[in-house]
Amino acid sequence: MSNPPPSQGIDPFTTGVVPPSPEVKEWCLTNIRPPHTNIQIFKSELGNIRERRGEVARSMAEKEQELMVLREEDELLQTYAETYEMILHPMRHLPDAVLCEIFNVCVDDQLRAITNLFGVPSYQNSLHPLAPPWTLSQVCHRWRDVALSCSSLWSRISFGFSSNGFLRIGPSLERLILQLQRSKNCPLAVTIYGIQSPQYPINLLITGPYLSPLSPLLISLSIHSNRWETLHISISSGNDFQVVHRFISAVKGKLQTLRHLSLSLSLDCSVPLVAPGQPLVIDGLGIAPKLESFGFHGANDPSRYLELPWNQITHLRVHWPDVGYDYMQSIHRMSKLRVWVHIGAFVPSVHPPPFLQSQVVRPTLEHLHHLYIFPSYPARITRSPLDTLTAPNLQILCLTRDSNRSPGIYAFLTRVAPTLRSLYLDLSHLTIVDIERMLRIVSNLQSLHVSSASEAFTAAMGASLVEDSKTPCLVPDLRELGIFYPYEFSGSTFLQMVKFRIRLGSRASQSRLQRFLYDGKSDSCYYGIDEITEQQLLSLRSDTFEVDDAAKPWFTLL
Repeated sequence: MSNPPPSQGIDPFTTGVVPPSPEVKEWCLTNIRPPHTNIQIFKSELGNIRERRGEVARSMAEKEQELMVLREEDELLQTYAETYEMILHPMRHLPDAVLCEIFNVCVDDQLRAITNLFGVPSYQNSLHPLAPPWTLSQVCHRWRDVALSCSSLWSRISFGFSSNGFLRIGPSLERLILQLQRSKNCPLAVTIYGIQSPQYPINLLITGPYLSPLSPLLISLSIHSNRWETLHISISSGNDFQVVHRFISAVKGKLQTLRHLSLSLSLDCSVPLVAPGQPLVIDGLGIAPKLESFGFHGANDPSRYLELPWNQITHLRVHWPDVGYDYMQSIHRMSKLRVWVHIGAFVPSVHPPPFLQSQVVRPTLEHLHHLYIFPSYPARITRSPLDTLTAPNLQILCLTRDSNRSPGIYAFLTRVAPTLRSLYLDLSHLTIVDIERMLRIVSNLQSLHVSSASEAFTAAMGASLVEDSKTPCLVPDLRELGIFYPYEFSGSTFLQMVKFRIRLGSRASQSRLQRFLYDGKSDSCYYGIDEITEQQLLSLRSDTFEVDDAAKPWFTLL
């Protein structure tokens, strides 16, 4: 009987095991009894195999025991290594000043007021023992020393109050006093927010019995009002409003360093009245010589119940679902306004009631450089502030959704065209005729960002004048173009437009496209630039043409 070559891993000369030959395997294909001689041979081979398997099993057990010992040694060595790695960790060698900056970033991420696109603030309690300023000082002796010496780390103070308090105020007061002491002379960012109901997570709240203006928390805070640089107030009920009114009255004339103010008024919060038709007025903020930024979220005109030095405001951000005549009167008083962000719907009441028709407000904001209009929900716009607004020095304009469909938009663009350099435009509700009309009005643009761009838009942007094939029909001096969420998009038309734009125009004064932006990291499978087009676009990069494939739409950054 001939034997085949031994199987890989088994040496018949050392193990005594010979693999079954093809002739032997043929017996497995039938039920015929093999001859007696063959049976004896097969039994002998089977005995050799079983004996060898026993040897292999014993050897495996020995190896597994050795392997287990090695694993235990490796785990022990790993703990030794971690000890030295911890000692040698770069964090231990950071200068205290750098460590302090890292701590500040940590606190900023956790405690600052976060405002989303619709202006709804979300706050966390800085007086909670598990908040970052406190936990950072409990890690080790060095971290504690750094945290206690870093006064800016303790300068962000935020706590909530409620008329149905359910926690003791004592521990909160102790931490507030400590925080004020540790902040030393740093400017303070103060946030006080009303809590509508106790259904919020209990560990985020610091409340007490009804928080009156005589509360030790507010008294301790008001003593340091001359250090307030930023003040956020959130009011959820009429009782909250009265508390805030008395609290702010106590610091009247003591806000010498206040620069940034924001007020959030719950949509179902009614402002208390001192007489029929006469709201209670918060007048303690009227004297703030450095106040320059004001943010508001609510349903009522704040100028009716909030006294501010309106002529000082340079930055305004409002989320106002019901804009009317009073709103435009308030804007008219902000003669130094430079940046205006409006989130909300425009309604016909922008113009005065019939008995005030002779008092149409036509504000002229000579210092306005940035204007962002965000309707918070689709609405049929019949009038808007743009109908009467004049901004002779406007440089950046952002129009989203229905804000670009106002009948007065073309007249407004004509008024600002001489100075306008950057336009952010949502094309989703515009026809190509409307788009071309707008871009012909603002032909001096240097930067254009659009969302919901179609193939018709890219074709129009790539078209040239009949009399000059090297000059674009629309915005010939464009240097920066951003396209976000394109749809019905042709890669070839798009690439042809970009290549045309980066070529120099026929006139020396013209500038070719220098920068293109898009969100190449978007997870959307419907919107975006396909991979082939993207690779061809990236291949156009040069010293004079930049492609930013990680840009975010402007409306996600405000």
